[in-house]
Amino acid sequence: MSNAGDINGDGFDDIVIGANSAGFSILVYPYPSGWYWYNLFKEARISWKKSQKKNPKKDPEIVAKKKKEITRLILNWQEEISLGKLSVFMIDECHLLWNNLCGYVWGKTDERVEIPMTNQRSKQTYYGALDYGTKEFLVKPYQKADSQYTVEFVKYLQK
Repeated sequence: MSNAGDINGDGFDDIVIGANSAGFSILVYPYPSGWYWYNLFKEARISWKKSQKKNPKKDPEIVAKKKKEITRLILNWQEEISLGKLSVFMIDECHLLWNNLCGYVWGKTDERVEIPMTNQRSKQTYYGALDYGTKEFLVKPYQKADSQYTVEFVKYLQK
């Protein structure tokens, strides 16, 4: 923390608070009494939120190669897909952990955000698929995610 002088010309010395790993600092201007820290952060457009996971092993070259391969396959099969003779699904699973789920989310300040869960003791597992041809998104809950339920979900998609 250091004195930055009167940067904004209001007659008061301003304060610079450190620099983070991204290399930026927070400049704090003195405010009239009644202002709180959250007002300063709001005005600075800084919000408190959960951090995001990042996979340090992600290899952009491998991702780019796989993306090219998938694009080539879809283009080669475009006629069959458009005629409905071939279905392409983008499938994934997710696990909503009750303790993490009821954490921090963005929403309107005057509305409560409620997320329905049928298994609040531990987690709720869902399989989902985006149908490339119809653009329909299909979601189905399961007890857990394993090879048995993956096969069951694929059979559900085949119907």
